[in-house]
Amino acid sequence: VSSSTSSSGTALVAAFDWRRLLVFTSVAAFYIAPVIHVWFNWLNSIKYLEKESPAKKALYMTIIDQTLGAVLVTTGFFYAFELVNAVIPPYQTGGISLLNTLVSATKSTRLNLLPTIVASWYCWPFINFINFLWVPLQYRLLFSNVAAVAWNMFLSNVANKGVN
Repeated sequence: VSSSTSSSGTALVAAFDWRRLLVFTSVAAFYIAPVIHVWFNWLNSIKYLEKESPAKKALYMTIIDQTLGAVLVTTGFFYAFELVNAVIPPYQTGGISLLNTLVSATKSTRLNLLPTIVASWYCWPFINFINFLWVPLQYRLLFSNVAAVAWNMFLSNVANKGVN
């Protein structure tokens, strides 16, 4: 929902942006959820961590997740977002072009990756440490998705900064 100001200075609420919801939901359903599912399974299967105590294993998994995983998943998110945003009508001005989409995704990643990763470090290390320590593997994606509601609002704002 976006807002504007009337001539009298009072805030007016504009119509809900259904397209924005569709774009972000598509990215979450077809990119984020599958990637996080595979990522959590891979983290859990690291042989080196099997001999560690549950707390140490959760700590190491969190460190790997918040370094390598955060960079890979967030970079992929910006590319997935730009791709989905380009193909869901109404199309952006200039039509659909794979080259334009890649250029836009690269620019968005370059501008937003570091600030997004830093912002993620305020919540995700704690959430994922709890997730890896106490939540059974089959429920980790669900736990992460519930915890991600507020994060996804933030991420949608970051991704939509330059979108009309």
